[in-house]
Amino acid sequence: MFDQIHHDDHLYVPSNYCFTTTEKKNIRRAIIVYFPVERSTVYISELKWLYLSWIETIQKQPFDWQTDLLIYSLPSLLLDELGCFENNNNKLSKNNCFRINYNSLWVTTKHSNELLRLIQIHVPTWCRHLDSLGIIFENSDFLNQYDYVLRTDLDVFLTPKFAHYIPFDCSFQIGLGGYSLDYTLNKLSRIAKTLNLLNANLTHVGSTWYGPPKQIILVARLALWLSVWLSQNEFNLVEKDHRLSILSWPQWYIGVISMYASHLAINHYARLGRIKLIQKPYLIDYSCTTNVSFHEIEIIHIHAWHTSQMFSKFFFKNGSYDGILSMKTQWNTNYSLDFILRIAWQSKKMTTKELYQLKSHV
Repeated sequence: MFDQIHHDDHLYVPSNYCFTTTEKKNIRRAIIVYFPVERSTVYISELKWLYLSWIETIQKQPFDWQTDLLIYSLPSLLLDELGCFENNNNKLSKNNCFRINYNSLWVTTKHSNELLRLIQIHVPTWCRHLDSLGIIFENSDFLNQYDYVLRTDLDVFLTPKFAHYIPFDCSFQIGLGGYSLDYTLNKLSRIAKTLNLLNANLTHVGSTWYGPPKQIILVARLALWLSVWLSQNEFNLVEKDHRLSILSWPQWYIGVISMYASHLAINHYARLGRIKLIQKPYLIDYSCTTNVSFHEIEIIHIHAWHTSQMFSKFFFKNGSYDGILSMKTQWNTNYSLDFILRIAWQSKKMTTKELYQLKSHV
């Protein structure tokens, strides 16, 4: 497995030249997410608010830009109602929502694929966040038609700033994650040395990536191999048990194995010079509980983290905010918290068909 981990160390060197928004107007972007249809009732609220914020993005972006929403999933009536039909490779059409046919890493059967075989053997089936990396691994050729890819989770909001923002100098941009205790970082540092991986001293690596597809595909492949190695060598049977594993959070928790693997992969390729890594703490994966002016801080993406504070996605889904939000008549959407509350509430009141109808008028 050591050879597989280092297989692509010299595969791709970023170009020395990158276009700017004035040099190339027809910029093509893709937002990619994984939607598990078997848990549609859990995640549909999140998909709806992401979808609405995407609609507002394409309303505000430059005329020549294209931003597609790619949802990796099995067939779903909900996705059909959103107009997210299976991709038809119509390059004349733009700003579409496509469903990319995707089955989970643990269900896909490709007899010649050693990586998939090892994932299915060594990584617990309940670690489904790894599918957010799997969607990149299995569809790399399709993603390469875009200039930039935003790989993210469902529980996020695109802000108005995203409509006009691309990573400068073709960089690979990330925000902040929440897994980096001293114990965890020391363990990851020891693992990096064991595997002869380089360390760029990046911590709190965010779960959302924004950059050129070749760089993102490169990191995703390595992170998947590292996930196998971590599961095989760094977690015991108790730590892999679905019920008991949570006891090890936040020190060393297999439920975020994709974050640990991504931490190692991004540090390695950043230090090796294979990706142009930029970590911008406020730009991406910004907190859903902090209320700041968009005029004061550059924010393109807000993440609904696990929290009991406003905005809590759990309280929103169970209706705890309905009374407050139903009485609200004005929204100061120049501020981040008001913005996501307005998007979430408006999308909650709309059906999937109504959201698609709104999109069809853009």
